[in-house]
Amino acid sequence: MTKRRIIFGLSGLAIGFVVAFTWTRSYNNNAMTSAGQSQASGTGGQSTAAAQQAGMASVRDVIDRAKNNPQDFEAQVTAAEKFAQIGRTKDAVPFLEQAYKDDSARAASMDIPPYIAEYYSGAKDYQNAEKWYRAQLAAKPNDPETLIEIAATFIDREPPVPDKAIDYLQSVLKGSPTSAHALVHLTQAYLQKRDARGAEDSLTRARQSDPGNKMIPDLEKQVNALKSGQQITVPKE
Repeated sequence: MTKRRIIFGLSGLAIGFVVAFTWTRSYNNNAMTSAGQSQASGTGGQSTAAAQQAGMASVRDVIDRAKNNPQDFEAQVTAAEKFAQIGRTKDAVPFLEQAYKDDSARAASMDIPPYIAEYYSGAKDYQNAEKWYRAQLAAKPNDPETLIEIAATFIDREPPVPDKAIDYLQSVLKGSPTSAHALVHLTQAYLQKRDARGAEDSLTRARQSDPGNKMIPDLEKQVNALKSGQQITVPKE
């Protein structure tokens, strides 16, 4: 795995808790059924518009319920699902943060903290991303993917902190020495340190573990540039 963990709403996929896809599929099926029945009676357009209006009213009700009941965990998650389903991740995140305040253990079991962390990483707010990855780590100590993501926050921030990233990645590799995900990030960190030997070694191991990894050609180019004393640009995921 070389791509960071993808949480629902960021790419249409889901890891962890019940996704908005279930609601959408149900809603779409109901809308199609209503539309089909209406078309049979000659009033398809009007009924479709009415169904859409009803759907929007339902969404507003869900959001209002969450805002009016901040200690209601289910209401916060449901509101977040609605926003995530229409691609409004920024609006979903505050509800998930409140859900975590309501029941941190349950939120962690549903992978809510890494969802929030991934949002902050996308917004280049790496300190908040680190905070939420650490929240997940508190619930799942030594989880290798979470440790890798914490390391990535140190690689991506400006200025980068490669030494901290290396510490986290080396701890992962002690238990999973062939983790291509960790090895790719380790190569990035060594490039940032301009440590050609370390970068070449970690890249070799990454290639052996995952020969088809799409990051390898770019990393190899930069390792060769570093070895020849040229300027480098560390490729990012």
